[in-house]
Amino acid sequence: MSESRITEPRKRFVEVLGLSTRITFSDLKKELVGKKWQPGMNLATLYRIVDTFKAQWLIHEMTIAWERLIFTCQCSDGRIDDAVTISFCENCGAIYDTHTRLSGQLTLSNMYQQTKSCSGCVIR
Repeated sequence: MSESRITEPRKRFVEVLGLSTRITFSDLKKELVGKKWQPGMNLATLYRIVDTFKAQWLIHEMTIAWERLIFTCQCSDGRIDDAVTISFCENCGAIYDTHTRLSGQLTLSNMYQQTKSCSGCVIR
């Protein structure tokens, strides 16, 4: 199967993801799996869609408080071989991703960081 094929489950996934800046995997599952709109969407299909979109750097995933959180990649020029830093603001809940070009000998780097406040909500 082609990695970039546009299927009805993928369209629906993008529609649901587009309704918010981030969504938990449990909420995705409640919204998409077993619904009558598309009998072909099951849990395995949802896992494959998430894995495919992550591999293409269309979405990112991180775990916060034992919950898988999925959000769209915010960089317009992100590449698959970039190092990615994902920052989560404890104060307002904002999530930022930063892509940095890796040199030729490095293959992959992901870093997660939590901050007390971000530039959008600076605690005074």
